[in-house]
Amino acid sequence: MSTPKLNLRQLFSRRAKEEREEKKKEQRERKGLLPFLWESIKKGVESGLSGSVSNVVKWALALVFLSGGGLLVNELFINPWENISIEGYVMEYDNAAKPLEGATVFVVGRKGLEFETDENGYFSGQLRVRKKDRALLLSCDHPGYDYFKKPVDIPVDEPKKIRTDFHLQPH
Repeated sequence: MSTPKLNLRQLFSRRAKEEREEKKKEQRERKGLLPFLWESIKKGVESGLSGSVSNVVKWALALVFLSGGGLLVNELFINPWENISIEGYVMEYDNAAKPLEGATVFVVGRKGLEFETDENGYFSGQLRVRKKDRALLLSCDHPGYDYFKKPVDIPVDEPKKIRTDFHLQPH
């Protein structure tokens, strides 16, 4: 074969090869994290990584991603739920002698989590929070009084108990 034809063939084959590599790169970028990790493991095996090590890594990644293992690890070890107790009083502003019976204290952002006060204005109960949560937003409502929101810190040490009082102003 003549030299010019050979040079043209090499040029086109190089260009075609570069185009194929660019397409592969674009596909990897579009696929996301999991296919990218899988490709990385494949390359590791091809470049001489021990077969048994790569198999262990593959199966571990497959277990974590496909079985929801990441969610399970988060729920059990990283940020588990814990129960804490909450208690306090609801009374009229500047009048501690007047407890508000029937007031509702609830946790903002949690449906169905509310506490009613008794005849002494006392409320108590249990709630579940994440271990790494630092604060809650509580609110209190009673007919004829202003609606009131109050941020409350979650205690770090034992016993896990929130103690807070609400003082409501009449309309």
